[in-house]
Amino acid sequence: MPKNHNLIIKEKILKCPDEQCRWILFRMICGVQLSIDHTSLITTGKTPLIKNMKSKKGKKFEAFLVLTDQYDTSFEFPQNK
Repeated sequence: MPKNHNLIIKEKILKCPDEQCRWILFRMICGVQLSIDHTSLITTGKTPLIKNMKSKKGKKFEAFLVLTDQYDTSFEFPQNK
């Protein structure tokens, strides 16, 4: 449960310091390196809008990264205007 711990922030990952927790998040998501600003994912459950991510097919997109109840990550796409 990462919210209960001070996370270890390394160049490529964020991880829970508790050996039993085993929670880890790779900082490179769809070609974008998550910054310290994106650690709001842990505190609020959602990052600011992340732009210039690339899909597996190479198409650029923007989305929020959100933390699920099971501490997995998923994308939330902005509403089209």
